[in-house]
Amino acid sequence: MADSDDEDLKRAIAMSLMDPDKPEQVPVEETTKVLHGGSRNANPATTGIHGLGNRADMERDRLARLAVRRGGKRERSISPPPLSRVSKIARLDTVNRPSGPTQAANAPISPSYDGSSGARTPVSTAHLPAGMSFTHGKLFKTWAFKQPRTGHEIKIEEVLEKETLSTAVLSSFQWDFEWLFAKLRTKETKFHFVLDQKTGGRDLASDLESLGANVKTYVPSEGTCMHSKLMLLVHPTKLRVVVPSANMMSYDWGEDGIMENTVWLIDLPRRSSESEPSSTPFLEELKFFLGKQQLPLSVITGLNKFDWSATRPYAFVHTVAGSSFGTDMTRTGLTGLSSAVRGLNLCSTRSTVDMCASSVGALDWPQVVKLYAAACGDLQVPTTPTGLHKTLPNPSSSTGKDSFHLYFPTETYVDTSPGGKECGGTIWLNREHYERTGFPKQIMKEYKSTRGQLLSHCKMLFVRGLSCPPLPTTPNGSSATSSFFGKKKASVRNNEIEPPSKPIAYVYAGSANCSESAWGKLSVTRDGPHRGEVKIQCRNWECGVLIPVVGPNVKGAAPEEHLGGEKRLGKHRTTAVGHGNTAKGSDATDTAALTVAAPMATDDDETESEDGSTQDGIGNDEPVNGAEASRVTSAQWANGGMDKKIPDWSIFRTVIDGPFQYPADAIGSATPWFIKEYLNEKRRQRMDETAGV
Repeated sequence: MADSDDEDLKRAIAMSLMDPDKPEQVPVEETTKVLHGGSRNANPATTGIHGLGNRADMERDRLARLAVRRGGKRERSISPPPLSRVSKIARLDTVNRPSGPTQAANAPISPSYDGSSGARTPVSTAHLPAGMSFTHGKLFKTWAFKQPRTGHEIKIEEVLEKETLSTAVLSSFQWDFEWLFAKLRTKETKFHFVLDQKTGGRDLASDLESLGANVKTYVPSEGTCMHSKLMLLVHPTKLRVVVPSANMMSYDWGEDGIMENTVWLIDLPRRSSESEPSSTPFLEELKFFLGKQQLPLSVITGLNKFDWSATRPYAFVHTVAGSSFGTDMTRTGLTGLSSAVRGLNLCSTRSTVDMCASSVGALDWPQVVKLYAAACGDLQVPTTPTGLHKTLPNPSSSTGKDSFHLYFPTETYVDTSPGGKECGGTIWLNREHYERTGFPKQIMKEYKSTRGQLLSHCKMLFVRGLSCPPLPTTPNGSSATSSFFGKKKASVRNNEIEPPSKPIAYVYAGSANCSESAWGKLSVTRDGPHRGEVKIQCRNWECGVLIPVVGPNVKGAAPEEHLGGEKRLGKHRTTAVGHGNTAKGSDATDTAALTVAAPMATDDDETESEDGSTQDGIGNDEPVNGAEASRVTSAQWANGGMDKKIPDWSIFRTVIDGPFQYPADAIGSATPWFIKEYLNEKRRQRMDETAGV
C-alpha cells in the first residue's frame, strides 16, 4: 500500500471494529429527543422528509443489498439500526444519544467576536438582521458531552439553526441520516448532499433522491475520497458558511463525549436589491471548488445574493481530486495553500509549524519539506515566458526538520480516553509506514487534548514566523526572500530599503490530514497533451480556511495577556495564560526557532522573550541558547529598529485554546496509536472465542 490514507482499508477497519456484545462504556443520562418533540425512536416514518416512509427499513435494506454485492452475508436486524454508518463507526454498540442534560452543556454560545483582528472585542450587531451571530467569522471546538461549556464550543443544532433554515448544501465523508434528519425540518428544507463515491455513494444518492423533490445529491467522480465537510446554510436574512472537520455523525459532534472537532463559521447578510454583487478571493475559490465538484450553476450563482466582504481577511483553501495543471494547479492542494498564504500577505521565514491530524500517511522528508514550504507561502512552481509550469520547486532537504511538529496520540492515550481503544477507528497511522527508514519520526509529538482525554479528529496548522514580501518566483522556483530555497538574491540585497520584518501567525482549520492524499503530489507529466508540464495529483476532496492571527493586514492587536505583557525581566508571569494548555516534560530538543518570543506589544506596554518553558509551563527568565533577552517596545516594532521575534504560542489563544496541549513531549520511544494492531488483536480474540479457547 502506497499510503496509509487508503480509504478503502480504513472503511474495512472501521467496520471490523463492530463488537455488539460489548457493553456501553460511556454513561449517558437520557436519550436525545427529536427536535420536533418526543423520542428519537418514536414513529420514525413521520420524522423525515415527506414521502420517506420507514427510513430505517430502507437504509437497512440498502446496506444488506450492498453487502450481498460485495460478497458478504445479510446481517441480522439491529434495533435501532446504525443508519449510514458505512465507515469510521464511532461506537458499534447501540447507544442512547446524550443530550447534555446539565445547565452548562446547554448554555448558549458566546456573542460574536471579530476573528479577523485577533482582538477579543464583541462585534456590534445592532444594525444587523436577527440571527447574524458571527459576522466576522469564529473558530469553535465541537461541544463534547460532560465537558463544561466556556463559550468556545458549539453544538450542531446551534450551527444548523433549523427553525429558519431553507436550503442546506452539506458535504461529509460519513453520514448518519437518521441522526441528522432528527435535527432538521425535513419537509421545509431543500437539501443538496455531496457524497463519497466509495461509501456507497451511488446507491445512497439514489435512495436519498427518492425521498422527495427537495433532495438533490452529487457524487464527485474524480479521486478516491470525498473528504470535505463543507456546509452552506441558507436562511431568510443570511448565508452561513461552515467549514468543520466533523462528519455528519453524532460521534464527531461530541454527543458520545469521546471525540472533538473544529468548526469555523461566518454569517453573511443578503445583499439589498439595489447593491451590486462583489467578489472576494474567498468566494472565488469557493465557487471554483463547487464547480469542480459539479454542483449546479444555480447553487454557485446563488452565492452572489449575499455580501461576501467579511470574508476578505480569510482564505478558502481546498484540494480538488484528480490532476490539475496551470492556473488550476496553483489554486489547489499544496500549491493552493501556498498561494492562499501569499494572497493574505502571510508569507513568513524562520517559521514554526505545528500540525495536528487524525490520519498520517506514508510520510517522508520531501513531503514534510513541501508542506512546510507551502505553509510559509513559498512553494511556488516557476512559470516559463509562455505561461507554462515546467519546473518543479526544489526546497532544501533540511527545511522543517527542526521547525515542523506533528501531534498524534499514543496507544496509551487512546486506551485511557473515554471510549478506549474501541473508539480509535478514526485515528490512523500504519506501523509499516512508521517503521520505514525515511519516516520523519523526529517531528512526532504526543497529542493530549486540553479537555480531559478526548480523542481528536481535528486537522489544523498553527504557523508562526517573521514576515517576508511575497516577491515573484525566480526561474529556479524560489522566492527571492526565501530562507529555505536559497539565499537572498542580488536584486533584493541591492535594494536600499527592505520592508521591516513583522510577526506572522495564522491558523488553518479544515478537513485535510497530514498525507499526500490530502495535499497532493507535484510531478511532471510524461505524456498526453500536458506532456512536460507540472501537475498536482490529489486523491481526496478537502477544504479548510486560513485564519490570520497576526500579520501586516490584520487589524487590531491581541489582548495583553497573549502578548507576554504580564511578564517582566527577572519576574515570573503573574497571570496564567491558556489554562490547561501546557504539558509537563516538554521536549528539550526544540531549537530557538521553536522556542519563540513574545509578539507585538501595545503602545503602552513592553514585552520580552518567552523563550523556553519550565516543566510547569511558566516561562524561564533565561533565554534558550544563551540568546540575549531584550524588552521590545511598540515603537521599536513599528520603526523596525531591532530584530523581530517569532510570536509566542499563546497568540493562538485569541482564536482557539488548543485543541492540544502545548508544549508537548516528543513521542520518542512511546508507541503511537496503530489501528491495525488493535484490529489484529480483536481478530485473534474472536478466533479464540470461536475455537473455544
